[in-house]
Amino acid sequence: MADKFHLPIDDMLDLAAALGRLLVHWSFLEVMLIQLTAYILTVDVYKAQFIYREFISTRSKISLLRKINDKCAPDASVKENIEKYLEKALKLNKKRNDIVHAFWVVSEDTLGMVNTSPHNKGNGIPIKVTPKHIQNVVEEIASLSRSLLLLLFPNAKVPTK
Repeated sequence: MADKFHLPIDDMLDLAAALGRLLVHWSFLEVMLIQLTAYILTVDVYKAQFIYREFISTRSKISLLRKINDKCAPDASVKENIEKYLEKALKLNKKRNDIVHAFWVVSEDTLGMVNTSPHNKGNGIPIKVTPKHIQNVVEEIASLSRSLLLLLFPNAKVPTK
């Protein structure tokens, strides 16, 4: 039997939970973006999912949605709101990428991340990341998902707690 491999995050359950919430909320946002694709193109969700998933990066998916919105939105006011939501999604995608695709390091008994983005101004210096920081990003993602849900399904009962 092989020995267990242990990483510092295994002892940092608050941070692990925050990362888990980030992944699940991002997944739900992507479902909303697929629904948005269906809404703008007036196609069923299966066709929208096929189109959406043909693009690899989230940035390219959002870029596609912005172009579709510009040409196919049902009316000007909806088009404007969708554009605002897609701009927010683009910013949140960067925040998510900075967290998920970072190089995680242990520094002074603290788990931190080094942003591996080519635009990183930190020059490889570890940034302390707290569960609260990640939870704040999760709340931004949840807020955008809620806005999209209400746009697409105005009569939906949106769970709040």
